[in-house]
Amino acid sequence: MPIRDRTSPVFGADDSSHYNYDSGLTPRGFVNSRGRKGAYQDLAGIRNRNPARNSKGETCMNHSRWGAYFNVYPRWLRRAFVFSLLLFTLVGTCAIIALVGWPFHAGVTQGFFRNTDRIRGSGIEKTEQRALSPFTSIEVNGSFEIYITGQKDQRVTVTGDDNLLPFVIAEAKGQRLCLRAARSWSARKRIKVDIEARNIDSLSSFGASDISASGLSQGSFTLDMNGSGKTRLSGKTKKLTATLSGTGILEAGNFHAQGVSISVSGAGSADVYAGESLNAGISGVGNVYYHGNPAHVTRNISGVGLIQAR
Repeated sequence: MPIRDRTSPVFGADDSSHYNYDSGLTPRGFVNSRGRKGAYQDLAGIRNRNPARNSKGETCMNHSRWGAYFNVYPRWLRRAFVFSLLLFTLVGTCAIIALVGWPFHAGVTQGFFRNTDRIRGSGIEKTEQRALSPFTSIEVNGSFEIYITGQKDQRVTVTGDDNLLPFVIAEAKGQRLCLRAARSWSARKRIKVDIEARNIDSLSSFGASDISASGLSQGSFTLDMNGSGKTRLSGKTKKLTATLSGTGILEAGNFHAQGVSISVSGAGSADVYAGESLNAGISGVGNVYYHGNPAHVTRNISGVGLIQAR
């Protein structure tokens, strides 16, 4: 059977200089390690006269051509390729964790791993008012539709399927209102919570809630978002401090703040208003867009994120 000759770009385009990879022989005229030229020589036998051996005593021979192809490029280009590959892997891993990680904290809409215990909504809508002690901060765990309004009088109203409302827990712990679900459910419509309060200065969200807050007016406001939720803010404050972890979205272009300090990790996106100063940091593939004309802008990007004026 004739031996198939394959061309390698490492040895050039001239047929007389090709190396026959199937036979392990060198062409006529090639000078081997013994200084001899002429007929085909057993290059593999000469090259591997004293081959390396592994821990089991087996001969280790590398006949791969990929190394030869890779070594054609400059060292700096090879290093840049490896670094880019590692960075892409790291960012992709962070994005996947952000997308699927929040269910482990929030229970994936109140009980991801307990489908057999899930309660199906009745479809009969009901509204309940919850009597709570005064609070100035709000913490949300799970998946709710929440509307926060700055009002003089405090009121918390929950609307949803009548058989699911008993499992919506709204309780005040000190100065903090905590919203969560006691059971897993499958609602016909997302549970809606209307919150009226006067002095809300802090909001924390864990999970996939959709939150809208309007009429806020405080000296400072702190926002902490974890998961894939969406938060809209409107009003005014002197200082806004925001932290986004995961794939959450913050729309605060109508929340006028003199100074903004924001940190985004993962694949989140934020839109803010900074009148005087902005301190923005991104770790991952997130974005920060800002309105206003701040005199002092500090950017700190680790990854492929974007900080840009609008």
